[in-house]
Amino acid sequence: MLEVRDLIVDYDKTEVVRGISFEIKKGEIVSLIGANGAGKTTTLRTLTGLKRARSGSVLLEGQAIQGLPAHRIAGLGLAHVPEGRGIFPFMTVPENLEMGGYLNRDKASFRRNLETVFERFPVLRRRQHQLAGSMSGGEQQMLAIGRALMGNPKLLVLDEPSLGLSPVMCQEIVRVLTELRAAGRTIILVEQNARMALRLADRAYVLDRGRIVLQGRGRDLLDNPNVRTAYLGLATAVSAPASPA
Repeated sequence: MLEVRDLIVDYDKTEVVRGISFEIKKGEIVSLIGANGAGKTTTLRTLTGLKRARSGSVLLEGQAIQGLPAHRIAGLGLAHVPEGRGIFPFMTVPENLEMGGYLNRDKASFRRNLETVFERFPVLRRRQHQLAGSMSGGEQQMLAIGRALMGNPKLLVLDEPSLGLSPVMCQEIVRVLTELRAAGRTIILVEQNARMALRLADRAYVLDRGRIVLQGRGRDLLDNPNVRTAYLGLATAVSAPASPA
């Protein structure tokens, strides 16, 4: 689905992504984890055209997309849910969702996508007459994901979806992402909550100061002593069910 090779990205003349390479296969969740400043968000912004790489290649289903503007990349099937959600607070829920489906000129398809989003996120149907800014943080995150799904993307790019949410809403995010994977969605996930990210991930990459230093199946990295020490604390063995191989 996506292949990244030797990606180098500067930020304010400082190299923050240093020649990373990774791939994402169709239908899997791939997580990027690492400390603040490791280059995770910069990587996502580069994939979706919000940041320009100095060098390297990004291929979506074999097509080179590096250097294309963000709206072109969105049209090719990459949907970005940014850190902080990026909803339109003074628009209603349906108006926000319409913004996510603006490339879909087929009215019947648009209505089907809208109904699918309402089925997956019942809270959005209940809140559809509200302004988005009046909803809770968790509801806004559901709206941000639903808006991205309105374009029926090939690859869903999520940056810190659990940030600032209660434990109950974090579990709701886990439920949603698990259901999306079961439905065949391909997802790249950046999460500061490394334990949650690795539980969800089919595969994961660990970034440290702009470089990939570890990679493997999510459940294997959960048990990796270096990962547990650096990102999961010194807790005892993780008891949550692991993601499928």
